Amino acid sequence: VYIITSSNHELSPPRARPWHPHPHTPNSHTFDVSKEDGTTWVTLDVQYLNYTLNAAGAKADGVVVFDAETGVVRNTADGAGWYDTPATSGTLAMDETSTIYKIQHGSWDGAGDSGAAFEQWHQNGVLRWTGRDGVSYMAITHYAHHEAVIMLDPWVYPTVEGGGEVVQRFGSPGIYNATGGVTGYHHFGLDESTFFFDAVHNVHYNPSSTTEKLLGQETLTLYVNQVYYESGTIIHPETDFSFVAEFVINPQRQQDMDGPITDAVFDTDYTLAQLSFISTQQGGARNIGNGVYISSTGIASTAINQPGRLDGMEVVDIDGGHISVDYGTPNSFYDSFIRVVVEE
Repeated sequence: VYIITSSNHELSPPRARPWHPHPHTPNSHTFDVSKEDGTTWVTLDVQYLNYTLNAAGAKADGVVVFDAETGVVRNTADGAGWYDTPATSGTLAMDETSTIYKIQHGSWDGAGDSGAAFEQWHQNGVLRWTGRDGVSYMAITHYAHHEAVIMLDPWVYPTVEGGGEVVQRFGSPGIYNATGGVTGYHHFGLDESTFFFDAVHNVHYNPSSTTEKLLGQETLTLYVNQVYYESGTIIHPETDFSFVAEFVINPQRQQDMDGPITDAVFDTDYTLAQLSFISTQQGGARNIGNGVYISSTGIASTAINQPGRLDGMEVVDIDGGHISVDYGTPNSFYDSFIRVVVEE
């Protein structure tokens, strides 16, 4: 049994940073634990200062994998000690087409003109798994880019075989100009009138969904802090509720595409379950039944429209049912579980 948090001394070996020369490279947000060939591996979000993006050091993201028993860092298939998100899967391009299969980054100062481009992009979820087709994937989530990104696992495939290549995105990341101003938004996988504008957190893999609309398909669940709906040219925030999204994994490699590429390349089926609260930060969710999910509450107790609310977890279904399980405290619950098994 391994008891690991992203802030305790169990994670001290990779914090020595043998995999990266820059200072200020802390563990960031969350981690995943998996077993491969008898070894238990921890996959960990990290944040670092990128001096290529900005001379002052732009906050950027990466992933480290290490042995839970020994703390020894596992190299990627290319022999690198870590996965560098902007260097491997990013682009400095500013047009819509170039930022579909690449995650846009920029050299602007601070949060940019929009104020939205802080931390590129506040990576807050990570997961590695092998699909039913035998292909290995890694997924990450971005707070400030409002999306989940799936790529071919760079610890399994070298770059020449697609390691780190984006194969699916789900959410609505912004499109930025040279000074960090927003010029538009992508719309990956979502209905045209729905936007994830505030934040998303954490992903969880389900090899065979029990949700009727997605039945039997491989899915990821995603905590959505806030949803916006578009009516004409006006975008309306849903200010009272957070959501759980479950979407079908539908990888599409760019090398297999013919003709012009648009956001529609990542179209997929999904469901949204409305929680009884809103948490603008933190949160995590898992599918546990037919349209039923269990979710942590993040920092729901701090929302001004929820006086007296206690944090913990909530069971929710897509028909609007809710069962709250509070912990008797207003302390935040980021993603308060790694794995949930429902016994009959």
